Amino acid sequence: MSRKKFSEKYITYEEWFNAQPRMSEYAKRITRFHERFPDLSLNELRNVRLKDYNLINNKLGIQYHYILSSLIKAFYLLGWTIKDIV
Repeated sequence: MSRKKFSEKYITYEEWFNAQPRMSEYAKRITRFHERFPDLSLNELRNVRLKDYNLINNKLGIQYHYILSSLIKAFYLLGWTIKDIV
């Protein structure tokens, strides 16, 4: 399966990474965001704002989040606290 082009100048993230000074804040930021969102292009990574993403749902999935919140509600109704569970 082919991926979309990373940027106009670089086909892949690896090509871009090798051409950048790795210690710059810009390169560090793009690298952090690329680790979380590997399918985004360079332009999309530049414009990422984390508040636009629900990281819990992105990482764990909506079903997991729903089950977890249901369990928390059930524990609350039973009168349990975190200390009782852990």
